[in-house]
Amino acid sequence: MEAATRVQIEQFVPAGARILDVGVGMSWLSEPLDQYERHGIDITLDFLEKARAKGINAIYSRIEGMPYVDATFDAVVTTDVLEHVFDLSNCTRQILRVLKPGGVLIIRVPLKEDLDVYLREDLPYEFVHMRSFDAANLRLHFSKYLAWRMWPIRRSHTRARLPAHQKGFLDRANPAYATLRRVNWLTVGVHSGF
Repeated sequence: MEAATRVQIEQFVPAGARILDVGVGMSWLSEPLDQYERHGIDITLDFLEKARAKGINAIYSRIEGMPYVDATFDAVVTTDVLEHVFDLSNCTRQILRVLKPGGVLIIRVPLKEDLDVYLREDLPYEFVHMRSFDAANLRLHFSKYLAWRMWPIRRSHTRARLPAHQKGFLDRANPAYATLRRVNWLTVGVHSGF
């Protein structure tokens, strides 16, 4: 999934651009993109240390309180994040606020995920997936509600199959593991100026 998302970034974002990775995590997406000026935010301190060690200007921040001025970034990428946020409208407004006019936003979210597993009492995560997405609700949110233009919706070809460097990140004994292995992911692009 990371490689497919990087292909889209490299297709739509020119080298040298200033990119923000919202939810930079373990930097699996951003690390190889050294042709860009890479920035990231996350709420996990361990992830931030790893991102900084990989040359990413990463800071501690929630989406709702990003400390960047308006129109700071040429591109914003958020993968596997929006399904976790409580206030989707506020978060997407903040993401679009820091994007320059003519900038590119690339989003990856689970596609039509069954959320029942996240109601289980034995789930070890506090911040579980709060919503399920499909092409129509993303288009409505960005195109109608936020009045932004979208590229065609693309379904990822891969499921949540963990590559070798991610072994141990999601324990097979975790009740969410079986569900996440079956989830298809949806990647969309949003452009601020057509």
